[in-house]
Amino acid sequence: RYAAATPLVAQGGIAGRAAVLAAPTTHRGLALLELKSALEEGLGHRLGLDSRVATATLLAEIDRQQVLGRRSSGELKQMLDELKKIEAAVTASRPIRVTQDDVERIRKQVLALLAEVDEQLGSAR
Repeated sequence: RYAAATPLVAQGGIAGRAAVLAAPTTHRGLALLELKSALEEGLGHRLGLDSRVATATLLAEIDRQQVLGRRSSGELKQMLDELKKIEAAVTASRPIRVTQDDVERIRKQVLALLAEVDEQLGSAR
C-alpha cells in the first residue's frame, strides 16, 4: 500500500479538483460554482482587477470600460444571479436540481462572454 499511487481525488491542486468535479457522484452544482469562479477570476484579470473582486465591483467595471454589449451585460448579470442562488443552495445543503444541460449552457455562456471581453479589449489596444 505504500507504493500504490494516490488517487487523483485525494491529491490537491488542479488534478484533485478536476477528479472531484468529474466524479459521477459529485453534484453538478459544484461544476457551476467552478465556472462562476473561473468567470469572475477571468473577467477580473482581463479588467486589471484583484482576483477576488466583489461581483458588484466587477459588474461596475465592466460597465465603465464598456467591454460587453448591452445584451451580453444583461446576460452576465442574469447568469451571476442564477449562480448565486445555486451557490447559496449548495452551501446550505439545500436540494437543487442542476442538469447536464444547465452545466453545458453556462459553460458556453462563460466562454462567449470571456471571448467578447477579449475581443473588445483587443480592439481597444
